[in-house]
Amino acid sequence: MTGARIRQIRESWRLTQTEFACLVGAHPISVSRWENSSASPTAFQLGLIEQFAIAAEHKSQTVDVSARIFADGHDVLSAIVASRPAAALDSRALTARGVELQGRQLHADAIQCFLQSLALKVDDAFTHYRLGVSFRDCGMKLEAAEC
Repeated sequence: MTGARIRQIRESWRLTQTEFACLVGAHPISVSRWENSSASPTAFQLGLIEQFAIAAEHKSQTVDVSARIFADGHDVLSAIVASRPAAALDSRALTARGVELQGRQLHADAIQCFLQSLALKVDDAFTHYRLGVSFRDCGMKLEAAEC
């Protein structure tokens, strides 16, 4: 899948890079790199992106789907969560794993855990805080400010 195609899919759902990143378990900078073709998503992330593409073909693009994703659990987010391995479905477990990784100074891995947790439970203040700490400790000041 090309970077231009990833951007087209994201924009068809009217999602920012940050929103899209949270939904596919990535960092917003990763999404930017994918769209610029300087990096590629993992196989799992690519599968999620393809689900967005398939769903976009079957939906009207006249409605702002980003609001629907978070407001009603019967849309794209449900399909994404249903496609995840059972072990990854517990946002608390992902956050706990992220905290453990953070304690061992493995911030890049911790960030991935926190982003996956937030894709499952968007309004978790503790996870947002921990994500901000890892961003800060990695020198990612702009991302830390968003948390």
